[in-house]
Amino acid sequence: MDRAHRIGQTKQVYVYRFITEDSVEEKVLERAMQKLRLDQLVIQQGRLAQPSKGTTREQLLDMVQFGAESIFNGPSEKTSAADSRVASGAGTPAHSDAGGLAEAGAFDIDDILRRGESRTQELQSKYADMGLDDLNRFANESASTTQWEGEDYARKRRAADIAQLWIQPAKRERKVNYAVDDYYREALRQNSKANTSQRAPRPPKQMHIQDFQFYPPRLHELLEKELLSYRRLIGYKVPKSEASEDGNESSSGGAQSEEARLAEQARIDSAEPLTEEEAAEKEQLSLQGFSAWNRRDFYGFMRALENHGRGSMNLVKHDVEGKTPEEVDAYAKVFLKRYKELPEAERLTAQMSKGEQKRARRDEIQQLLDTKLGECKQDPLRHFNVPYSSGGSTAKGRVYTEDEDRFLLVQLARIGVGHDDVYDKIRQELRLSPLFRFDWFIKSRNSQEIQRRCQTLIGLLQKEAHGGRVGRNGRTDDDE
Repeated sequence: MDRAHRIGQTKQVYVYRFITEDSVEEKVLERAMQKLRLDQLVIQQGRLAQPSKGTTREQLLDMVQFGAESIFNGPSEKTSAADSRVASGAGTPAHSDAGGLAEAGAFDIDDILRRGESRTQELQSKYADMGLDDLNRFANESASTTQWEGEDYARKRRAADIAQLWIQPAKRERKVNYAVDDYYREALRQNSKANTSQRAPRPPKQMHIQDFQFYPPRLHELLEKELLSYRRLIGYKVPKSEASEDGNESSSGGAQSEEARLAEQARIDSAEPLTEEEAAEKEQLSLQGFSAWNRRDFYGFMRALENHGRGSMNLVKHDVEGKTPEEVDAYAKVFLKRYKELPEAERLTAQMSKGEQKRARRDEIQQLLDTKLGECKQDPLRHFNVPYSSGGSTAKGRVYTEDEDRFLLVQLARIGVGHDDVYDKIRQELRLSPLFRFDWFIKSRNSQEIQRRCQTLIGLLQKEAHGGRVGRNGRTDDDE
């Protein structure tokens, strides 16, 4: 209001502000006086305006709570506070009449104006001597309702709430000399200790032979004798089993394991070292086995033997990777004579028998295809009659056409049922054939789908050849 009347005004203007004593309105008035002083120091003198900081939450709270102390204290304390302010020169004697006027219920307008004028002069004199730095450090000076006898209970309560909600994070423990290599080295060392504790010692330079290397049986006896004499030399004692130490074994099982342990210990105690003749014999026998054959070579030989059979060694010796035909031929001769000496002889025999049965079924299917296609006097791709069970090629639910089925059977007979990637090659022929240039259905079939369809067609041919008796739904064991 006073700013509006000052604009363009040449005469003196009196402005009367009616505010409530000891309330937030006094603080609002103080802020207005502070801004006027800042206006004089900064804007009126041509200085650059500095960014003003907003009022904090604590300052706003103090402004709202200003005057609450005088309300709680009562009239007598208020009067004494006013008298002390007059005695210190901070106010006028008119303030001392506030309590009496309030009690009498009579207010004199002149006294009120005189008191307001004196308070205004106090504010003006307060900010007149303040500089820019003093105004920037200005803070509200008011008593808080949460302070009592020098203690701030609001801060205490805030600190208690924070302490109640705050969860102290766990302290991180750091390893002093942590290194990944050291960690895994230690872990491997512990595992090796656990393994070596259960493994009996062996001579450091003794040759290690496998059963499938087919060394002479006499060499195994000499190596066993050398091993027992070495254990006797170092004073090795056969340990008890863990189950017997923990007491978890039954009485009969514990007695048998204890008897076996005592028998093994007796063999060690009575062992004698190799003589010179036996040592020379061992060196001679060590040259008679297949030391260059490892387990990978042995499994490759067994796969080739299963695929081609014991009667087709010419194919087997060219199918073992990493070995020459001469090496495979020499190994096969010894294997066929001594494979029953191996601990897994029964499994190997069953594996070879299963392979022979698969080959027999494949040969039967190949012969059936050649016979059926040979009976067709004209082009089988166009005139071969597929023996569908019912409804022909247009039966409900059948998605392959008769031309597609004929092409599959002809290509299967031409490539060979026993070929490794026969269905991949059929798929490639389907993509290149001009008969199915626009047949996107057959061209989009994968190898597994082509294999299933060929098995179905083979089942139909077998059903026709055997008079409607086809085992296992026309599926061959090698395809399964």
